[in-house]
Amino acid sequence: MPSPLDARRLVEESVPAGVALVFWSLLAAVPRDWIALGLRLAGVVMALSYVVVRAVAIADSLSDDGQPVDPGPVLRENVPVALAAGGWFLAAIISGVFSGLLASLLQVPWFREIFDALSFALAATGVLTVVFYAVAVGTIRLRGQSESTSQPVAE
Repeated sequence: MPSPLDARRLVEESVPAGVALVFWSLLAAVPRDWIALGLRLAGVVMALSYVVVRAVAIADSLSDDGQPVDPGPVLRENVPVALAAGGWFLAAIISGVFSGLLASLLQVPWFREIFDALSFALAATGVLTVVFYAVAVGTIRLRGQSESTSQPVAE
């Protein structure tokens, strides 16, 4: 069973969420403690709202064969999702490596905070890429399930 969304489309759709997360995470690099956490959470909420609205909006343009239950189809469905999200996670790892290297080489304390904020935003974008897929595909599967049965789907 092919995946309803390919890796390229997932990466393209996740870029706006990444932009929102980078913006709010860089804002969070300036203040300390709970204020920074609040700013990062604000970024996650903004990015999550984009992801959910966009995923539901494109669900109508997707086609799907139903929820896989056997291990083979489940793995085949997850590969493109992992590839798309994996790029964001790899970027977060690279950002973390640069954070340590540049902070120790240049002895600039705020460098680490900026790269840590960037690493958080990149990793969170990876998570939201998976959320995007889950919402879009879950929406069409639930719609298909409710259309195939005359009973409404529980809310």
